[in-house]
Amino acid sequence: MSLFPAKQPFETAVLTFDFSQALATGETISAITATNISVNSGVDAGPALAVNGSSQIATNGVQVLVPIQGGLANCSYNIQVEVTTSNPAKTLALTSTLPVLPI
Repeated sequence: MSLFPAKQPFETAVLTFDFSQALATGETISAITATNISVNSGVDAGPALAVNGSSQIATNGVQVLVPIQGGLANCSYNIQVEVTTSNPAKTLALTSTLPVLPI
């Protein structure tokens, strides 16, 4: 699991999930099947961190761009992206953690 740089609660950001290490030469992402957010640490019943629009496959075909907003101060969130690939036998998922700074 990787760690994104921390953000402030009021900031918006676009997170990049790079699947290139798990794809063979010539394989690409075909579709984003899920983007899930859960609380990793801190107290947030929501979670308050939310996807801000639609996740998109980057033009290079091996990355997913996830726009996010919100989050509560002093919490960290796990963001998981699940994709299908041009190889019908391969479905992938990446999870990364995003900390939200205190105000």
